[in-house]
Order: sequence, then structure tokens, then C-alpha cells
Amino acid sequence: MFGGNVFGWEGTNRSQSLAPFAENGGWAMLAVMDEVAAETGATLAQIALAWLVHQPGVAAPLASATSVAQLADLVKGVTLPLEDSQLERLTAAFGA
Repeated sequence: MFGGNVFGWEGTNRSQSLAPFAENGGWAMLAVMDEVAAETGATLAQIALAWLVHQPGVAAPLASATSVAQLADLVKGVTLPLEDSQLERLTAAFGA
């Protein structure tokens, strides 16, 4: 799927690089994020930011954009309303 030196993985076993993600419930997290994204019509980045702004102690979640369009997409996540049940499912998936 990816070619060249994408993500600095050239010469490495990609499944080995993803092992910590998979072992720590990464696929389960993505599954819950996909569900919430489908329910809200939001992107995964928006879901992640919306969840972050609801976490105690998070004053300013950091996100990086490489275009104005991407920045506009991220800003929507900061104001995206999530239902309590969605926040609970995301929190459980993230292990927070």
C-alpha cells in the first residue's frame, strides 16, 4: 500500500512497527472512532479532537495542519458536540 520511505519505515517490517499499536488496543480504538464518526458525520481527526477537549486537564490539544482546508477540518473537531454515550465509548476504548 505504501511505497518508499513513508513514515520512515523503509527497510523495516511494517507489521512489527505496528505491533505496539495493535497490542495496546489500537484497532479497537479505531473501530470505536469509526462508529462515532459514522454517527456524527465527522472525520477521525475531528472525533479525536472532540474527545480531547472533553478530558480533564487538557487545556489546549495540539494538532498540526499542512493546509488551510486541513486546518478548517480540525477546527470543526474542537466544537463538535459528542453525546455522553459517545464520550464514554471513546474513553473506554482509549483506556483513559
